[in-house]
Amino acid sequence: LLIYFTLYVHQCLKRINKQTKDKATKTLFALSQESFKIPGDSGFILPGFIPNPKTTTEGDLWKSYVKQLREEVGHRLCEIVYAEPEEGGMPSKWWMMFSKRKFLNKSFEN
Repeated sequence: LLIYFTLYVHQCLKRINKQTKDKATKTLFALSQESFKIPGDSGFILPGFIPNPKTTTEGDLWKSYVKQLREEVGHRLCEIVYAEPEEGGMPSKWWMMFSKRKFLNKSFEN
């Protein structure tokens, strides 16, 4: 899950580039609500890293767990990225530099 959420943070940083904190909070909440692939689905970004669910109930449980984590990551990321008042309401340039390179040469963005 650590690799999955590192990729998710990268996606979040790309989405909030040059946005104010309020707009970024709304953007990241909307991103957390978007549909996403789970292990076993074709197109899942990390096949083989996370085992496929054995039943649909287990898949639904995994999806709800990850959805909650995506919401929390987005909320906490906004608090960290916009913590510096001298940036004038814009995201920290030190955090935004991580959005410029892919992690493991993978990305959620198409």
